[in-house]
Formats: sequence, structure tokens, C-alpha cells
Amino acid sequence: MSLSILKYVRFGIVYFAGLFNNVLYFFITIIRLCGQKYRYKIAKMMESEVQFWVTDEFAATLDRDTAKIVAYNLQKLARQRGKAVLAATTHTDLFEDLNPSVHIHKRFGKEIYRRRI
Repeated sequence: MSLSILKYVRFGIVYFAGLFNNVLYFFITIIRLCGQKYRYKIAKMMESEVQFWVTDEFAATLDRDTAKIVAYNLQKLARQRGKAVLAATTHTDLFEDLNPSVHIHKRFGKEIYRRRI
């Protein structure tokens, strides 16, 4: 078990990324599932000191229930730490869980919908 993984467990990052139920299996050196790889990348991003957390195709490889949990925990941790999240996704079911302060919806053609919440 590497020290960096222990650091994630110690600070609860694994929990916020939706990996808590997979912690024992997560320590295998090769992560086999796309969803686990994605949640690992989210955990690394949450651990970083950068001000902006940027994700493209947010939660595209996750099942919808897990995606909602990760989205909720991502926005919760970002607000606690004073971070800004830019999450690009085609999944409109994550809107309430991400709870954005600004919502930009790019429609077909040149039409763009922007709303401050």
C-alpha cells in the first residue's frame, strides 16, 4: 500500500470520490474498471492545491447513482475548501447534485443559455 493512498484514506478523499465501498479492492496495483479509474482521477484532483477543478465529460463512465453521489460530494468538498468547479457534461440528471452557482447550457447551433443561480 503506497503512502499516497494512505493519505487519501486519512483525509477522507476516497470517501468523497465514491470509492469508500471499494477501498479494499482499490489497493490492487492495477485498477480494472473505468469507473474506478475515473473516481481515482477525481480523488487526485480533490487532493490537489489548485483553485479550479476542471472536468470534461463529468461522470460519463459512472452509473447514474454513483455519478450523483460523486457530483454531490465534489460540490460539497469544493465549497468547504473554497474551490471552483467547472464540470462539462451531457448528463442533465446531475444538475441538482452539482448545485451550480452558474449554469451554461450550449444548445445546437449558436444558441447558449446562461443562468446565475
